[in-house]
Amino acid sequence: MQFRYDADPAPLGLDREAFNLQVKQLVTRLEALVVPGSEAEA
Repeated sequence: MQFRYDADPAPLGLDREAFNLQVKQLVTRLEALVVPGSEAEA
């Protein structure tokens, strides 16, 4: 992908905190599926 080499890239407006929260929630759900007895299992 060549986007990172652009001289003046447009700002993406990414909310890193929101993405980190989504990733944490995803990992928690995956652990509940993969790890028996995980506290995330409901």
